[in-house]
Amino acid sequence: MALTLFEAKLQLQQHHLPAALKNTLRAYNLAPKHDEVLLLLLTLYVQLADWQPLLELLTEVRKRKVLSTEQIQRLESRASIALIHHTLRTNPLVTNSKNDAATPGDTQSLC
Repeated sequence: MALTLFEAKLQLQQHHLPAALKNTLRAYNLAPKHDEVLLLLLTLYVQLADWQPLLELLTEVRKRKVLSTEQIQRLESRASIALIHHTLRTNPLVTNSKNDAATPGDTQSLC
């Protein structure tokens, strides 16, 4: 596990993020409660903007007390906001088609 973790850190330093994530996940599968592995995995999820797995990992981070409550809350907020932005970009609530939905300022279609 130590060699895999070392390789992942080296790959992270060289900005080979997908390879670093692969090795870190391998280390995580071998030692899911290892603090250094958890922190490296969090770092990679942030750098890759992979927010859903980050939110899922924060449950274990909270249990293990690897980060302070404040740090966890900041990461949760950042990830949640990013997911909301992504959802709004990919599934807009308001469309420009008059037949689909009301647009801002279009009060007649709401009546």
